[in-house]
Amino acid sequence: MAWAEDPVEEPGTETPVADTSKVTITVNRDSTYAGTTTEAGRAYTWYKIFSATYASSVSTNASGYGTDGTANVNAGEATGVSYLANATVAAVLAGEGNLWFDLQDIAGSTDKVVTWKAGVEANATNLQAAAAWLVANNAYEATGNMTFADGKWTAEVDKGYYVIKGDVGDNLIAATTDITVNEKNDYPPQDKTQADEDNTTQSDAIRSVAIGDVLTYEVKVTIPKTAAVGNTIKVYDTPSAGLTYNNDVAVKTGSNTGNATVAAATGDAVVAGAAWTQIITVTKGSQGTDVVFTFTMTVNENALTDTDRENESQIDYGNNYTSLPDEVKYTTYYTGIIKVDGTNTDTPLGGVKFELKEGDNYFPVKKDGAYYIPDTSIVKGAEETDEAFAARAKAASEVETDDNGKIIIRGLDNDKTYTLTETETKAGYNLLESPKTLALVEDTSAGYDANANFDKVLNNSGTVLPSTGGIGTTIFYVVGSILVVAAGVLLITKKRMSREG
Repeated sequence: MAWAEDPVEEPGTETPVADTSKVTITVNRDSTYAGTTTEAGRAYTWYKIFSATYASSVSTNASGYGTDGTANVNAGEATGVSYLANATVAAVLAGEGNLWFDLQDIAGSTDKVVTWKAGVEANATNLQAAAAWLVANNAYEATGNMTFADGKWTAEVDKGYYVIKGDVGDNLIAATTDITVNEKNDYPPQDKTQADEDNTTQSDAIRSVAIGDVLTYEVKVTIPKTAAVGNTIKVYDTPSAGLTYNNDVAVKTGSNTGNATVAAATGDAVVAGAAWTQIITVTKGSQGTDVVFTFTMTVNENALTDTDRENESQIDYGNNYTSLPDEVKYTTYYTGIIKVDGTNTDTPLGGVKFELKEGDNYFPVKKDGAYYIPDTSIVKGAEETDEAFAARAKAASEVETDDNGKIIIRGLDNDKTYTLTETETKAGYNLLESPKTLALVEDTSAGYDANANFDKVLNNSGTVLPSTGGIGTTIFYVVGSILVVAAGVLLITKKRMSREG
């Protein structure tokens, strides 16, 4: 984008008159924008910096720069046009801090003709820096809010030079014809993942978990290449009711954080309801780099009634930009059996006891109403031996059928294998010879099905019943063994007596 070199024939010989005919400035959000798309979710303000006046015929071009430095703005720059600063703006430009503009006097007028300083290029960096400085120093004639309609922001204004101020940056554009600013997606992208048991990460997949599982999360935030030094990016994370934050958010070791500073937010910077809030402050050289946060959540008992079952992170950047939530989901499973008589499967067997295992390990549970859930209080003590802990875990893994013959267990992980080993049955029945592998059913947010068609586990009557205290047919084996031994002794005795006789 270039400024015209022929503002007037000679300063002081003619008084240019500003062109007050109207033009329309339109701001389109890029289709890759990840934030809200309503007026409330974003605001644009225009600031009129200079008026436009013409010395000859006008033609326009399409050069210009967006906030990411690419030629994405139809700047509406015109040849044969000059720009005028009114007395207020000119006074600011004549003071300290103006690195971009020179002023020329106009005879009989307090307005000044504005040109770029010698050697200063009208590139993206200078346009943005000048725009921010002009607004910060109140160097503008008028200001107003752009109007939102049909997904676009528009303003009808006089021809001139304008700053279009958004929530993450300022654009200085020439509006000498109707122009459209196609805003680039220069907001901080984020990517949230959760680690699975095999240490792979998942972003879209719903992870199956058990109550008591500790889940590891990552949130990666990329600092925009166009972010100004001093800009802040607020990152925060909110779990649903079934997750408990373990107060351990940290910047991942080895992540490419550039020179950005990261600090825990305090006071007003903390987002209400969020488990943690962190502030990234953009410093020189950090633009375009990643900041990766790691933290853990523990699945708690509220997971059974949690209707959201998610962990989500969001970003605030600038005055009005809030990203859409980036969320990862979890789910739990339940299982059960019905213990029945082997000859009459309509007869439930209550009071039958089992030990629950996950893989080769005892899985402690506790009774919660009509079902069992994982007992996360059973943990190995600092001074406890492995044998003592194994004994406690084994005792806590016992489950028992109710009067309807049912055992229901909730809050389980579908990626694990759970088994029931029968340890005590009813009088007149045999113990199961092998463990029962349990089939799992997803425990939806609407709740588990207490009337689920669980597998029926049959107990058959028999004669070997050591678990009830009886000796069954064992007595016959013992007596038989004694008789065999006695017969042998008698036979040897008779033979010896016969030889002696």
